Amino acid sequence: YNISGSNLVQDENGTVWMYEEPQAGALYAVGSDCAEGITGGDANCTRILRRDTLTYVAELHTQSKMHVYAEEALALTRLYNDGRICPENNNMGVTLVDLLRREAYPNVYTREKKATLDDPTTYDLGFKTTPGTKDALINQMVAYFEAGDLTFPDAATLQEMGWFIRVPYAQGRHFKYGAITGKHDDRVMASALAVEAHVSDPVAVMPRVGAGPPLPSYDDIPDALGYADARAWEHARRSLKRGVKQKRLNSKAQAGRYQA
Repeated sequence: YNISGSNLVQDENGTVWMYEEPQAGALYAVGSDCAEGITGGDANCTRILRRDTLTYVAELHTQSKMHVYAEEALALTRLYNDGRICPENNNMGVTLVDLLRREAYPNVYTREKKATLDDPTTYDLGFKTTPGTKDALINQMVAYFEAGDLTFPDAATLQEMGWFIRVPYAQGRHFKYGAITGKHDDRVMASALAVEAHVSDPVAVMPRVGAGPPLPSYDDIPDALGYADARAWEHARRSLKRGVKQKRLNSKAQAGRYQA
């Protein structure tokens, strides 16, 4: 298929693969991995995950320019019942994030942004990819895959997974996930972002047209995570953050960077 406006047009050489048509009432999670659109380099890739079966049902894979890809990714996402989309929000991904914001798309993955506990909570659209967040993102998808919960209908993604390894950087002092030299990982990353879009929304709610980027219901979070009430959840969350901060301070003190 190819995308023409808001519709799909059959084309043997198209950039869209549809393994299952959109189903009425079904919820979908969408991952979008953005590249530079350079011939021979990684492609821009959007993958659609059906949330009740955890099966990937469609894919957009193209080396078109970013502004064209952003429009196509949004059009495909809308076709799948306004799925919950998780785009990268750094590097080339800002083009898609900006489009989602301009269009007031109602079902975008958000991350909490808060410098200290006393600061007001704000939310960023999309997922910021760093070596650290990428590790967590990939390990999350691997856990689902190894448990037999994820279904990949295409051989291309499975092939990319075989190329996907931990590679050294910073003169070998650190490692990060990536494709082996000369290979690509765009389908793997888009798949992992779709899983993040699904997992980060514990309460499955149909898209709210015109309501702006949806935030998880605060009262629903503690129940989903096993806490008795919102107050217990807030106490646990604050305690965890204080513990992480103290651990960092202790580590720096032991290294001689801070004096008692």
